[in-house]
Amino acid sequence: MELLSENTILQWSSYDSDVPKIERILWTNPLKNAVITILLENEKALPDIQALDEVVMALKTGNCKVIDWQDTNIPTGTDDQYEQKQLDIRNKAWEAIQSIVQDEPDCYDSRLRGVMIQESIKQTSLHKSTIYRYLRRYWQGGKVKNTLLPFYQNCGAAGSERNSGEAKRGRPRKFIEGDFGINVNEETRSLLVAGIKLFYLNRQKATLKKAYRDTLARFFAKGYKVEGITKIPILPPEDQLPSFTQFRYWYQKDIDLQQSIIKRFGKTKFETSFRPLLGSSTYEAFGPGSRFQIDATVADVYLISEYRREWIIGRPVVYFVVDVFSRMITGMYIGLEGPSWIGAMMALANTTMDKVKYCAEYEIDIEPEDWFCSHLPQTITADRGEFEGYQPTNLIDALGVAVENTAPYRADWKGIVEQQFRLLNSRTVHFIPGAVKERERERGQRDYRLDAKLTLREFTQIIIGHVLHHNNYHHMQGYKRSEFMVVDDVPAIPRELWLWGVKNRTGRLAVGRFSLSF
Repeated sequence: MELLSENTILQWSSYDSDVPKIERILWTNPLKNAVITILLENEKALPDIQALDEVVMALKTGNCKVIDWQDTNIPTGTDDQYEQKQLDIRNKAWEAIQSIVQDEPDCYDSRLRGVMIQESIKQTSLHKSTIYRYLRRYWQGGKVKNTLLPFYQNCGAAGSERNSGEAKRGRPRKFIEGDFGINVNEETRSLLVAGIKLFYLNRQKATLKKAYRDTLARFFAKGYKVEGITKIPILPPEDQLPSFTQFRYWYQKDIDLQQSIIKRFGKTKFETSFRPLLGSSTYEAFGPGSRFQIDATVADVYLISEYRREWIIGRPVVYFVVDVFSRMITGMYIGLEGPSWIGAMMALANTTMDKVKYCAEYEIDIEPEDWFCSHLPQTITADRGEFEGYQPTNLIDALGVAVENTAPYRADWKGIVEQQFRLLNSRTVHFIPGAVKERERERGQRDYRLDAKLTLREFTQIIIGHVLHHNNYHHMQGYKRSEFMVVDDVPAIPRELWLWGVKNRTGRLAVGRFSLSF
């Protein structure tokens, strides 16, 4: 009976075929006289139940025997011997079948297994055949997790080019019988790559289809015919030309994607919109006050005069100062002068003010814990505007605040404060009378400027309400909490992150000794 343990390999004598039947024991139950097996050399095999005493009798009579079986496809190494991509594929497959294979012996019942597989499909969005393939590999491989690793060792000619022969390579076309098209040799390949570099990798931003047509006209035309003043290329028949699919294939194979984007859109656009995201601004801040970001924007709303409400006075400038660690808005300023050194200093001065008194000036009553930021940071990040020149030197010398400016056209380097303006528009400004809606305005519609109803003071009151809501209630789903925050169950809300940081991280907050005399 010891021979019939889990993973025992049985070889059966076959009378109707010269090929013996080999199967693996997955599970046994002597009390119920049952043994579950699965065929090994069968791509569509599923677990099968047999009578245990019949298997024992076959072993005694010699109709069945226990053999040693070594499957060379099953990886036997440790995790550090495989690439991370292989381990990710294995782990994804294991997550899809783990709950199924651990539910023994119910997973061997076809009816119960079907229900389990349907549940796995809902959770993973994998196809049913994919889950069955994972199960089959796991059971046939000896119920070992590493059997789910990809069989890269069975993939031949990795990294080597295939030489073309007489027959047409590639997938046959569906609606055309026979071989159609040409094999791409080295000469044709060099022409295709030259066409890609000449017509696609440039600042004209032509489509790949147009680059393909221009490549055929330049390198594959047999001549030209003139119609009026236009030269029209004479091309060979379609079955003697490389197809667009081949053109796209060699573009994807030979052209580096990063260099392609830089050639078409420029280095600056690549850095701001296409570069890989390898970090976060939060990594630069160890705790509250380590780094503030400051920026200004012209609000998308028109205001009216507080003295003559029929006068439209223009669009206000909004300054925000945001703590990088907690995303807390620590200071603000709203005025009518354009982005300037005075406006920036008013916003920075606001970071050191008692916020209860500040809100009281606008007839808003708050408790001290609703907005308790009244400190200067260790470092402030700006964008080469107001904080560039001789004046910021006084800020550094008098207050001990280091100033860092981002590179030109790199708003993504202070993306936290930039996102605050997007949130301000989507949550608040666009719902205010007089909001700028150029993209929605059509000819003949009412001018949105005539709908302006708010004064500068009333608008400031609304923005203060927006800031209070953000600081105390906004849950940031994309905020990456550290392991210590997870242990303490700190919600990703600016106020909670600030309080946790002050308690558990080195403080960088400085008491404001601010003066606008400079």
